[in-house]
Amino acid sequence: SVFMQFPPFRPLDSSARFFVLMDPESEELPLFNPGDSPRSPRCLLGGGGRRRSRSPRSCPDGTRPPDGFRCQPSDDHLNAPVRIHHARNLSDQRKEPLSSPPNDLTVSYIREHSETFQLAYLTSCPLIRRELTPTGWKAVPIPKLDIQAEKNLLTTCLAESGKNVKIRCAVATTANLQTVVTLGARAIHYTGHGFPGCLAFEDGLGEMHAVEAAALTALVSAGKFGEISKLRFVFVSACRSEDAGMAFAAAGVPHVVAVRWDSNVSDSASLIFFKSFYLSLLLGRTVEYSYHVGKVAVDNRPNSVYLEGDRFRLLPTDGDHNVPIFKDIENGDWQDVTPPAPNMSIPQIPEHFVGRDLETQFVFKRICKHRLVTLTGEPGIGKTTVVIAVAHYAVERAWNFDHFFFISLDPANLDPARPKSLGYLCSRSIGAKHMKICETNEQFFDAIDEKRCFFVFDGVEKLDVYERNHELNVCSFLNGLFWKSKYSHVLISSTHAVKNIEHVAEKIATLAPLSSRFAAEVFQLRGPRPLHLREIGEGVSQDRVLEELARHEVLRYLGGNPKRICEAVAHLEFHTLDKLYDILREERAPGSREGQQCSRTISSPGHDRNLSQTGRDFWLGIASTEDVPYDRFCSSLNMHFVRHANAQRRPLGPVEFQTIRQILFKADPTFDQEALISLRGFISFWPWYESFVAIIKRISEMWCSNRPRLIEGLVSREEALNCLAKQSSGTFLLRFSERNFGHLAVAYLDSDCHLRNSLIDVLDEKGFTITVDRVEHLRYDTLQELILKVFPLLYLYHRGGHAIPKQEAFDTDEEEVPH
Repeated sequence: SVFMQFPPFRPLDSSARFFVLMDPESEELPLFNPGDSPRSPRCLLGGGGRRRSRSPRSCPDGTRPPDGFRCQPSDDHLNAPVRIHHARNLSDQRKEPLSSPPNDLTVSYIREHSETFQLAYLTSCPLIRRELTPTGWKAVPIPKLDIQAEKNLLTTCLAESGKNVKIRCAVATTANLQTVVTLGARAIHYTGHGFPGCLAFEDGLGEMHAVEAAALTALVSAGKFGEISKLRFVFVSACRSEDAGMAFAAAGVPHVVAVRWDSNVSDSASLIFFKSFYLSLLLGRTVEYSYHVGKVAVDNRPNSVYLEGDRFRLLPTDGDHNVPIFKDIENGDWQDVTPPAPNMSIPQIPEHFVGRDLETQFVFKRICKHRLVTLTGEPGIGKTTVVIAVAHYAVERAWNFDHFFFISLDPANLDPARPKSLGYLCSRSIGAKHMKICETNEQFFDAIDEKRCFFVFDGVEKLDVYERNHELNVCSFLNGLFWKSKYSHVLISSTHAVKNIEHVAEKIATLAPLSSRFAAEVFQLRGPRPLHLREIGEGVSQDRVLEELARHEVLRYLGGNPKRICEAVAHLEFHTLDKLYDILREERAPGSREGQQCSRTISSPGHDRNLSQTGRDFWLGIASTEDVPYDRFCSSLNMHFVRHANAQRRPLGPVEFQTIRQILFKADPTFDQEALISLRGFISFWPWYESFVAIIKRISEMWCSNRPRLIEGLVSREEALNCLAKQSSGTFLLRFSERNFGHLAVAYLDSDCHLRNSLIDVLDEKGFTITVDRVEHLRYDTLQELILKVFPLLYLYHRGGHAIPKQEAFDTDEEEVPH
């Protein structure tokens, strides 16, 4: 092709001020005229037409622009786009109209003295990072930075300077970095965490994206066209960021401020340097002078223990930094040209919100990928605060939504005499200024028909009393919303799942109590007074306060419930920790109001139907509070199982406890060994466990057998599929159903090697029956007899070896094989 015969476009004459490529459809200057040289840029770019007006043939400095360009000494005709037509040959280029080329590349040139903005402010606040451990990758929360304090200082500096500086704020992602460079930012300020060799950016889902130095150089270099770049200064406000600073310098940035690669900087030193440096720089001083002002301010700040001024580096070290950056900015008010945030009505995050970064990131990631997410948990566990944090995190990430709705479904928001609709509550939440108040749900659906909306419904369980009211029924509202709006995402907090949603899948996340360490931190932060070391324990040092406080009886008694912690800590104003423990025990004593309520809870008629006397005795034997630590629960449950199921030779193992954990905590990603089991969770778990023990008592010999293992145990359907995936037809294994109480299940491969699952009914009259291929077999007295006489079951799966014929496996006359 003609285009590929010649080298790519490069700046042709560096002595001229600049050249502007005109648009191919422009009437002022054609990009190609008859008679032009075939090697001229106009021929390469394509185009046609007559010249309608003339331009100066030479620049003010006497230089002549190359063919196809004209000199633009004035400030008119900004950002002229260039459309490069990729044509296979000249005949193809002539046949296709210029207004719709097959492939076009639009490049915007932003001229000096007329930028869209001068300062780009990039912030990185990922919630978690992935850390490699011996057991695999683990999510670890990242310490939070006080980004808002730095933003406030920046606005103060901009206001005090009196300069008409335009600033744009964005989240630090690789895409945003390249965008601000391409748009012609004069200076970039990055705030986040730094590591030797890389900077912590965000990946868009709340996780840290470690961008190495080489990648930073490539991103900045790719953001500019050829050698045209207006980026003159970068401030990397992060610890150990010298390598990243050198990467920016390697990309051609003449002035970079960073922190030594082997040093951390305190928050106070960073803020003081930040304010002093930027105020001087914005007033038109040089980079070197402003850098010196910042170092002096850091070294002479009050109550400083270390001299931290030398920890800031000005790069490159051999560069000429006696250059101002903002000297040409006119006087006036500074402007924030950040794209406006969507209309929203989200409450502020409560103070002292700690210990929920993992949960916030998990819910945020799910709502990014799915349209309906429900966060469940017991009352007071912190569901409302987490959904508020997720909503704020989404807004700060500049999600492409038109409206953010936060609807608190508190009964106080509803008029008992005349209940409104959920559509009315949604439209009222953001006010009549942004949306017309809708009386019915249908009116609301029509109002948001083509808009992108994000909904947060807090406390959905409080609307259960309005279940028969169609306008206030959450399930009916969501079905109508998802039917008519394809751009809406909904986040719900409730004690239970909504269910019965027709058009989208409901994804459920369960919120567990705070870990003991974070519970102690909340207790300390919310306290009306500082705790004395002698209250916590004898010989407690200052650096072990949280660790020892987490082990205190008060914290174990409160069980990691944030609401209960906040209510209990109010007593510390006049009492010590030990006295507080006595007060809490008195409040939950059998004769107190709260204690009577707890007794009524466990002995209410609804719970009598689900919890037997054995279950009540077991719970009261291990529970000193309403919640029980998971590790204590497991050890007590194993002893109970061995004693009541005659299973001394085979107690519960890791596989069984993994299934028990899934039943108790669902798919909670924040589970750890310090998690607490609530009474509500225990009541739902115990009937399944009792049916499991009853079956084990009937088949204890088979359960304890290791010749080979006849019953795999609490194996899920998915694990059974993985075990039988490479086996031949007729291979089977016995397991317990985690979905059906009181049933064994047999998983087997049919004649087509397709996995089948059939339930084995354990009859009360000491018999067993099974339905295989829709044929119900007769009752058998023993499980061995049933297995031996059912035809599709041929070979018993043997973990770690070949399948065994069932006659050999279930022949009770053979000698037991050691496991």
